Amino acid sequence: MGYPLPRPPAPRIPRPVARRHIYSPRDWGIGMTVCVAAICDGGTGPSSAIVTASDRLLTWGYSSSETALKAARLAPTWLTMIAGDDVTAGVEDVIRDARLALAEYAEDSPGIVEVQGAILGAWRNVQTHKAEIAVLNPFDLGMSEFTQTGRKRFGTATFLEMAERMRVVSKVDAQLLVCGFDNNQVPALLVCEDDVGCRDYTRADFVAIGSGHTSAIANL
Repeated sequence: MGYPLPRPPAPRIPRPVARRHIYSPRDWGIGMTVCVAAICDGGTGPSSAIVTASDRLLTWGYSSSETALKAARLAPTWLTMIAGDDVTAGVEDVIRDARLALAEYAEDSPGIVEVQGAILGAWRNVQTHKAEIAVLNPFDLGMSEFTQTGRKRFGTATFLEMAERMRVVSKVDAQLLVCGFDNNQVPALLVCEDDVGCRDYTRADFVAIGSGHTSAIANL
């Protein structure tokens, strides 16, 4: 009579290892986006610097990606960050036009007035182009011709209706957080958007844009 063979050992099931969660702005709210800039050392010391941070969510039309860099260079010591619902709505054109306007400062750094002027001029050009394409293109009109002869050509009611439609369709629907140093190493923080132009937040030492700007500023 033989002895029973021993049972094989029960297989050991490895315990799952919990991965450390890496927090992102999406943990603060679905679809939230935020860009932050802060001046260090009061903007006056030898180690003066501007620290920037942002999420990487970029949206265009019905698509989005979380691998985009939101910073773009404007001039040697100036950059801008983007927040908006759709980057195809004209904000890239604003950045491109402003960069061309500041190209003369290839070696020196433009001042805050020059940067504001470049951004506002580029924003106005993009808005005019969008309005002309969407509203005036079927009539083979430009903006200047419309403002001079549009009321007589279309009548007051239609003229005002077209003007309101142009105001709506010309919006860039984005924010730009512009930061940098002038030729004297003086820092500046600007926020540029539709209807309000470029506001100066330098004295506050920090600013944020995007749908999460309220939480970011509260924490700062």
